[in-house]
Amino acid sequence: IRTSPAHESDVEENRIWQQGTGSTTLANTSLSWRSRLEQRFVEGGSDVGWRYRQFFKVVHPIAFGSRLQLVGYDELFFALNKTDWGAKSGFDQNRIFAGLGWQFDSTTTFEVGYLNQFVQREGAPNLANHILSLNALLQF
Repeated sequence: IRTSPAHESDVEENRIWQQGTGSTTLANTSLSWRSRLEQRFVEGGSDVGWRYRQFFKVVHPIAFGSRLQLVGYDELFFALNKTDWGAKSGFDQNRIFAGLGWQFDSTTTFEVGYLNQFVQREGAPNLANHILSLNALLQF
């Protein structure tokens, strides 16, 4: 993954991770979550950056026989250690999404909406990226 640190050249980052996922349905609302522990390796650095990510998603059907859906999710990122390549421990970023989904069939859903990505940065102003997000979700 190409990473762009504040006031520095882009670097290549490699990640491995372990994760657990879960989901449930309450009435006709789908709730899902993912907990991920990442190990991050950056070119030019010798430390392993450990990061925890927590994701929550809510999908609620609103029309057309449950094919049109309200969709929202939030994902929080926390760095668990300080590294020699610039990662600082603590809150790292947040991604929050609100939009609509269209379920074509049992394996294909498209989502469109607004994604706000807030990134905490050291030595530079924090970032708030405003993104039009288009997602294709395919299950095999």
